[in-house]
Amino acid sequence: MSTYFLALPSSKNPLHSFLESVKTKMFLETNSENVITNEEEAENFLKTAHACANESFLSLMKHLFSYKEKLLKDQKLFMNMMSIITLNISAHKNPEERDLMVAEYLKTVHELPENCFSVKARMFASLFNSFSTRDPKQFELFKEILKLTDNQKKVSIILPTIESVDEYLKNWGLFNDLIKKREIYQLILNALYNNNKEKIAIDIFVKYLQTFEEAQEKDLTNAQDTNFVVSNIKRFLASESFHFEIFESIIHLKRVSHLEDKRLLEVLRLFITGNLHGYFKWLETNKDYLQNDLGVDSQKMELKIRIKCLATFQETGKPVSFKDMAEKLHVKEDEVEDWVILGIQNKIIEGKIDEFHKVIEITDNCSKYLEKEDVEKIDQRIGALIGVFEGYLDNLKKKKQI
Repeated sequence: MSTYFLALPSSKNPLHSFLESVKTKMFLETNSENVITNEEEAENFLKTAHACANESFLSLMKHLFSYKEKLLKDQKLFMNMMSIITLNISAHKNPEERDLMVAEYLKTVHELPENCFSVKARMFASLFNSFSTRDPKQFELFKEILKLTDNQKKVSIILPTIESVDEYLKNWGLFNDLIKKREIYQLILNALYNNNKEKIAIDIFVKYLQTFEEAQEKDLTNAQDTNFVVSNIKRFLASESFHFEIFESIIHLKRVSHLEDKRLLEVLRLFITGNLHGYFKWLETNKDYLQNDLGVDSQKMELKIRIKCLATFQETGKPVSFKDMAEKLHVKEDEVEDWVILGIQNKIIEGKIDEFHKVIEITDNCSKYLEKEDVEKIDQRIGALIGVFEGYLDNLKKKKQI
């Protein structure tokens, strides 16, 4: 128990002075709307507050919070009270008593009206910041803050914390606790998606999936985790944005590659490889699955895969005729320019359009997906080049020695 706050008789005690201020503000002040001069109620409030404080700080908290509606009429006074309360909670030595105080504090926050978002947010922030950055209690409070900002569509105000969530997890000693790590990633992902923050959500989703890379087979069949993974893949597939980069990042991650829904994996591979011909063939038997099970419009998917298909043309600088490109994109020749422009705008390719000769010179396939075999071939070539370079250096050294 904190003697600093509970030694009330001293006029120098900050809580004693604060309670006197509360008494005056709530019961004795005159304002423009009415006059509150109930001295008997004021004295009863103060007397009960002293009695509660002498019993425990938790009792005092409950007493003060029972007047929250009156206190909210003066938000400055209310937040001053929150500062005193949160400081005492975080300084409390007994963990069980501290947890009871935190629970009472959170109960009060949740009981406030929906239109009190600003007050709720400041109450959460006050308690969160009163704890050390290395105190795991911040983890539980951060979850509460996430839920509040998600419900109120105000996630933007905590984006810096979200972007630094791994540092917070390290500080809390939870970075290697995969269960809690996944839990916070899930909450963040839902909040970001609900608040139209897809770009940041991509990074968090990849981090979430990476927590399963060392998982055992039995840990890859959890129904709840599977549903969460599939629901997020559906979200990104159905998005108005292309998100090629996320699917290229996750297609080989263990949590995705072990999904039992093989049709989902098939359409993901068609999507990232730009295999338009394969997509049309796949769609013949899977259109209902795509639209009803995945919630993805088949024409929108066709558009995305067609744009991705542009990256399948060889990066040789060799001109590609409108005719050849139209055939591969399954469009008319007079539509080729529009698709190439879309591809350049979305950084799928870089190139030049020669309208006179009706050819496209692709200078860079910025978004070409490489299969494992392609990567292995590149590694072999790089290895061969390194070998040649090392041989050249050896010859130089021998010549110098001569």
